[in-house]
Amino acid sequence: MKIMGVNRRQFLQNGTLALAGLALASDGEANQSSLQKRIRRLLPSLEAAVKSYSGWDPHRESFHITIVPDKSFYREGCEEPLRRKGIDVTHYVPNTGVERQKRLMERMFSLVDGIYDDTTQTCIIPERDTGSLLRLPKPLFGDPLGELVGLVSKGTEDDALALTVGEELFHHAQFSNFPKFHKRYNQLLRQTVGRYLYVNEPCRESRRAARQLKGLLSLAEGDALLFGQTLRRDYFPNAPEPSLWRQLNGVILLAVSPQLREAYHEKVSQYVHGAKLLTDCCGIDASRRETVNRLYRDPNRAIRIFDP
Repeated sequence: MKIMGVNRRQFLQNGTLALAGLALASDGEANQSSLQKRIRRLLPSLEAAVKSYSGWDPHRESFHITIVPDKSFYREGCEEPLRRKGIDVTHYVPNTGVERQKRLMERMFSLVDGIYDDTTQTCIIPERDTGSLLRLPKPLFGDPLGELVGLVSKGTEDDALALTVGEELFHHAQFSNFPKFHKRYNQLLRQTVGRYLYVNEPCRESRRAARQLKGLLSLAEGDALLFGQTLRRDYFPNAPEPSLWRQLNGVILLAVSPQLREAYHEKVSQYVHGAKLLTDCCGIDASRRETVNRLYRDPNRAIRIFDP
């Protein structure tokens, strides 16, 4: 049974309705770009899908979408949200390993197709022109995250774009419907990162907070993954896989930086571990959503369950 009980054509027809009130921005451009128009068509259908799957109010009226140049994506999607949370993102140490780490982190963002900024309730999407050059039907290197959610150039293909926006709208609904969960997430994030993004010496307290944060993120990312898989299966099965260039870029980055490789596998495990626990403990049937909702309402209980 499809999550909305309708076929793809009927699902996409929702995108012609209820378009008023969509908040879009694109670096001050007065006219909507082609990418903005495509998002505008998709969003009402995705809103209905989030509500049908989770039973939550998607709070679309407060959900914003900003399209930024690819070169600004790391700053807008990582540094600026952390700065608004009170974390210093100033780069103090030039010509050292810290500088190299920052450059590698910026490059890693070239593999990310969208991110949710909870400080401004905004889905940030990089505008890229990857075309179909060397696009493959399947991931060449068996990237587990790519196979699970379709880690693709979602700014260039409508099906893939729908998955990106849908999953970020799902994150928006998580935080909007469960403020206690959101508050605990921010507390742990600040304890984990500390006062500085690039100059950080983990202490015992921050390592403990990092484990707890991973538990919360396993719930959030695992739940969003299961929603994204369902959305792909029911309505967007043709979302393309990564281009050969993006796969090679990712492999090279992970090969040259053990820290990034560790962080990458840590992130992948949140999706895999969280989805497995949700499936094993709660099932993915919509009738069992209340069991999942209780975990969001009690973040400490979620941490005990999802902390590996």
